[in-house]
Amino acid sequence: GAGRASPRNRRRAQAAVRSSDTARLAFVKLQCVGALAHLARNNPSIQLVVARSGAVAPLCTLVREGSPETKEQSASALWALSLDNAPNKATIAKLGGIEPLVGLLVSGASHHAWTHPSLPTDAPVVAARKAVRRQLAAWLAL
Repeated sequence: GAGRASPRNRRRAQAAVRSSDTARLAFVKLQCVGALAHLARNNPSIQLVVARSGAVAPLCTLVREGSPETKEQSASALWALSLDNAPNKATIAKLGGIEPLVGLLVSGASHHAWTHPSLPTDAPVVAARKAVRRQLAAWLAL
């Protein structure tokens, strides 16, 4: 009847709403991660509260799987949480946060370099990444 949307138009509208919701959620994640980074920097009591809240695991996931902006903010938050905080450093390492952080430092790229097989001609690059990873682990006292 008049005023009713066709099934095709309803599906399009629903897809638009889902897309909009996804974009809003990504923006909110980015803002939250940035706020955590800012709050935790040089603040041991906030570092403790954030770690106890269980936020380190999602940050390690976001530094591997987020958008480029979210990866950068997540790396900043993990760094802020680890400053002068041995338990948080150990948690970040245990949850697999070191390799993606090193990947971002070495190439500025996504986790692709760590999760895809290298070619034999990549041996110098792989060796350099391993050296950077060892140095970063030493700096973090892991």
